[in-house]
Amino acid sequence: MKLRDLVNSKELLEYLATQRFPVVFTFGLKSFIREISNPLLDFEKIRNDKAIEYWEDTEDKQFKVKQENMELFVKEMNELLDADVDVREFKISQKFLEKHNISLSVVELEVLDWLID
Repeated sequence: MKLRDLVNSKELLEYLATQRFPVVFTFGLKSFIREISNPLLDFEKIRNDKAIEYWEDTEDKQFKVKQENMELFVKEMNELLDADVDVREFKISQKFLEKHNISLSVVELEVLDWLID
C-alpha cells in the first residue's frame, strides 16, 4: 500500500470511525486505524520539518514554499507519498456498505477505492 492512499483517506477513515457498526467490524476498523496512525504521524512530522526547511513567512503572516524551493519540495513530498507502507490489508465489502446505508460520493469512492472490495 502507498502512503499516499493512507494520507488521502485519513479524513474519510476518521469519519467512518465515528459511525455505528457491528462490534466485529468496529474492532477491525479500530485496529486498522491504530496500525496506520504511526505512518500518518511520521508523514506529518516529515512534512512539517520540510515546511520549516523550505517555507518562508509572508507579509500577511502566512507560510508558503519559497518559489526557488517549490520544485524540490514537491518532488520530496511525492517521493514520500509514493513510498510503500507495510500494513495489513483491511477491506470493506460493497455489500457491507449497502447493508449499513453508507453512501459515498464519487470523489469519496475514488479516495477509498483501495479499501472497498
